Amino acid sequence: MRIQHEKVLYKTSMNMMFLHYLKSAVRSLMKYKVQTTASMIGLALGFVCFALSAVWVRYEQTFDSFHRGADRMYLLGVTNGSDDYMSVILPFPMAEAVRQMLPEVEDIAAFSFGWEEVSISADRKIGSLERILCDTAFVRMFDIKLASGSWSFLENTDEIALTEEGARKIFGTTEVLGREVYCWDKAYRISAVLSDWAGHSNFSFSLIGAIEESEKDDPIMHSYYVCLRLFPDADRQKVSARLKDLSLKNTAGLSIKKPGVGMRLEPLTDCRHTVFRGSMDISLYYIRLFSALGLLLIILALVNFFSMLVSRMHVRRRELALRIACGSSRGGLTGVFLSELLLILSGAGLLGMILMETVEKPFSALSGIGESIRLPVAVCMLLLMAFTFLITWGVIVFYCRRIAARQLQPAAVRSGRFVFQKVCLGMQFGICALVLFCLSFLLLQLRYLTHTDLGFERDGRATIRTNGSELLQAHLLHELQKQPYVSEVKRMYSLFPQIDMLDMAVSSWEGKPDDAEQVPCLGIPEGEKFLKFYELRLVAGSTLTEQSDSCSVMINESLARKMDMADPVGKKIDGWTIVGVVRDFHVSAPTVPVEPVIFFKLDASIPFGKNIVVRFDESYTDRLKHFVDSLVRAEEPQAYGSVYTAREAYEEYLHGERTLQKLLMVVALACVLITLIGVFAHVSLVCEQRRKEIAIRKVNGATAAGIFRSFLKEYFALLLVACIIAFPLGSVAMQNWVERYVERMAWPWWLYAAILVGLALFVVLCIGRSVWRAVRENPAEVIKSE
Repeated sequence: MRIQHEKVLYKTSMNMMFLHYLKSAVRSLMKYKVQTTASMIGLALGFVCFALSAVWVRYEQTFDSFHRGADRMYLLGVTNGSDDYMSVILPFPMAEAVRQMLPEVEDIAAFSFGWEEVSISADRKIGSLERILCDTAFVRMFDIKLASGSWSFLENTDEIALTEEGARKIFGTTEVLGREVYCWDKAYRISAVLSDWAGHSNFSFSLIGAIEESEKDDPIMHSYYVCLRLFPDADRQKVSARLKDLSLKNTAGLSIKKPGVGMRLEPLTDCRHTVFRGSMDISLYYIRLFSALGLLLIILALVNFFSMLVSRMHVRRRELALRIACGSSRGGLTGVFLSELLLILSGAGLLGMILMETVEKPFSALSGIGESIRLPVAVCMLLLMAFTFLITWGVIVFYCRRIAARQLQPAAVRSGRFVFQKVCLGMQFGICALVLFCLSFLLLQLRYLTHTDLGFERDGRATIRTNGSELLQAHLLHELQKQPYVSEVKRMYSLFPQIDMLDMAVSSWEGKPDDAEQVPCLGIPEGEKFLKFYELRLVAGSTLTEQSDSCSVMINESLARKMDMADPVGKKIDGWTIVGVVRDFHVSAPTVPVEPVIFFKLDASIPFGKNIVVRFDESYTDRLKHFVDSLVRAEEPQAYGSVYTAREAYEEYLHGERTLQKLLMVVALACVLITLIGVFAHVSLVCEQRRKEIAIRKVNGATAAGIFRSFLKEYFALLLVACIIAFPLGSVAMQNWVERYVERMAWPWWLYAAILVGLALFVVLCIGRSVWRAVRENPAEVIKSE
């Protein structure tokens, strides 16, 4: 009975102790409202940014990881001997040929993947959906599950199957068996509904159909991906080595073996960032950079939090001494501060979840993550909170012991007691300066890329794409010429955006070394009119005209350099005579060097490259798009007509950089906000700590302006040291980043001074009010209260 009574008393005392700690923590946090708010906001911003970036990185690195034996699955590709190039579009018979020659292959499948324009009827277009054409090998290898219907669609090319998600997209329900859908004007009967895949994939599809029998034996048609899975005990390195030297020229009628050409295996789980990196809205490099910035933001928030925590502990040194004198243990002091820490972390977590709810939709749209991110973000934030709690626990224990040992010995308090806070403040200034420098540099480089000379005129140039009949295209051409905002309409090759591409190679030229390899280049079947339309500049020789013979060609400067020709005009290449040299122009991403180009005459009867190109007033872009769409719909409802301007096409190349710009702006805003609140809260605490010092200095004749200047000097010195460290780090980082681009701006040396001056004004704004209020206090009242 006595033991039970003691247990009840113990529980009651523990509950009362907990309530006491909680009340003390609430009173303390309410007393220092500014510092508490700054800590919560800073930690919440850091938690959310890092959690979102971590979820994004994990999402990007788990494509196709849900398949059975995903770590043994590979995409087959053909290389030209270079690690930078691999073609994964192969003929269908390649799958069976590889199966016969590699006994290590457990399973292999060839399939076609692309997009289809889907409609339910002539007036109900759904849009473009992903579709796969395959056979039973694909179904077996990727574990396709039948939800309803039958597998007859694999044998009948007039039938099709939908995934459950695809059925809901098109019809709003999964009860779709027997209904019809139209793909490129052809009707297909739905004979099956398939279960959705368990995760995200590079080959996510909504429709699946059968391959035409004629294509299964065609070694010429390169339209298929070939995916294979090795046996668990297979050595991938040995298989890859065999593939490099494997010749298929005598197998299944395939003849792809050429000097320097071999096959390569690309892990299926890596294809997102290798084979299909061009389809990503933002590269993994930028996503990881965002994650690093999120980590930097957490460090900034923690530094800010630790600085204010230690400052508050110093301010409360008399309270701590009184508690020790009244018998409180060091564990009790630690408990008081841990209670405050738990409340701050709880508030930061709650604020972070509210912020996450606010940014969830725009973040999902930016990252392309289709599934809910709430649970993984919440788990990540809880882990971050636990990590912060453990780290802060150690800091609290250390400073409680240190302060408790000194509070009863005032003489032991040294003038260097603010060193930790100054270091923390300097780190905040440094991180803020680093992020602002990187963001400013990025904005300047993007502005340069947007307005730099690409070697051709992109303003007011557009290409019209349509799958309508020749009659429709002729009518469209005629009607466009009547529009007042259209200056010129032609049927010619579209330089930008590139609709049709003709890959060529120059294998022989005058002065070619014996060990020189052929030079791959882009072929453009145009001449003088093309140069005038896009305002391409001729640097030597003459242009191709209608009177030029078919053996005359023009080349660009890049091709001349590749062939090491100082004066190429009049020289022979592959039986052609060079009559002119065109200045280099960029028609690829700004990170890709200028591609060698050869201009030649093409028989007018060949339709290759006969796109409708328009020169117009770009302020009427929306009007032009509406006109083309309306005319095409009126003439041929099943056809489509789209307008692509050269400026829009170039902006697509900069999409990743624009996204990085948005991410950096968010992080920079968060950094500035955390630093602003942190510096303001820190100065408020320091002014409270140094009230007696300020009062004595005023009694000894110091003026308010003089005291204010002394504070400014102290903080300006911290800012200067922080910038001296941050600017070289930022310069190295941005130098490595800008080297990816072919076109680079001149280094903006003035940017260092601009950021330094801006942060100096920022410091004046932060410390002005608190310091001025402290120096205006009556010194007699301050000394009396101390």
